[in-house]
Amino acid sequence: MIALAFVAAAGGYLLRDAQNLEPRTWSHCVDAASGYDVQYPSDWNAAGGAVACRFFDPEPFAVPADSDFGGTALEVFPQEEAFDEALASLIDSRFYRTELREQVTIGGRTAFRLELVSTGQGLADSGTRSYGYLFRGDGGPSVLVQTTALPGDRIRHRDVVDHAAQTIVLFPPASTEDESSSVLPGALEEKRAAILEAAQAGDYDAVAALADPDEFSYSFGGPFPGGPAAFWRQEAEQGQDPLEALAIILQLPYTLATGLYVWPFAYDKTVDTITDYEIELLEALDVTFVGEGYLGWRAGFTPDGRWTFFVAGD
Repeated sequence: MIALAFVAAAGGYLLRDAQNLEPRTWSHCVDAASGYDVQYPSDWNAAGGAVACRFFDPEPFAVPADSDFGGTALEVFPQEEAFDEALASLIDSRFYRTELREQVTIGGRTAFRLELVSTGQGLADSGTRSYGYLFRGDGGPSVLVQTTALPGDRIRHRDVVDHAAQTIVLFPPASTEDESSSVLPGALEEKRAAILEAAQAGDYDAVAALADPDEFSYSFGGPFPGGPAAFWRQEAEQGQDPLEALAIILQLPYTLATGLYVWPFAYDKTVDTITDYEIELLEALDVTFVGEGYLGWRAGFTPDGRWTFFVAGD
């Protein structure tokens, strides 16, 4: 049962002392297939690949393939069981001593805040301590947000877990029944259509107004005086108009990368995997592959419709 991972994973990775990083800045990690958007400290390391958006830690780490890895400073686990069954597993007195069980409401959603100590009768060593939140899913699996500590150690990252729990966004998971489906989540399709309309009209200010107000990257060189609209106008004066490119890529196929919807599909292609047909689709952008990958304009969105980046180059 995945719910057992609340404490069982702690032996896989030693937790370290948290540093005083206030005020923190936060990044988003979106798991579209499981249906959540979680925030984590921007200067922490995040797992990628098949376990993207599951493990986060202030120190670098690697997740071995086909392992029961765990114990990083922040973990997020979609549950295989229904909410009530997952909760019952977590507070099973045979395996855990429950030191805190508090029902809370976060963003109108029911959750339980839990602090548990392993009895040693399950997969975790006796005394392994866990702290976190179990959320009821939104049309998908329940989600557990947690941190763990080895026997005799203390919980060090309550503040990060509390922030992740207070800000997590749950949404219906992307359908995996038909992988060829091009249907986008409703909020995302509305945002894409609005940006496309404004870009085709050449309205820099209207396009900029549709970007995420808290998290939007538009230049690798940092903020530009006047913001993204002024930056795009300057780019247009120097060559290709970014809005023209934006209108083109938003009408091309997209790809899913680290839980984000990214246009165009070439975002995660390499020179070894892109086909001649796909290269033809990019001809209107007048771009080529440089080195190993695509360096042209690309735009990224969360499944709930937040536009988080539109950049070109490396």
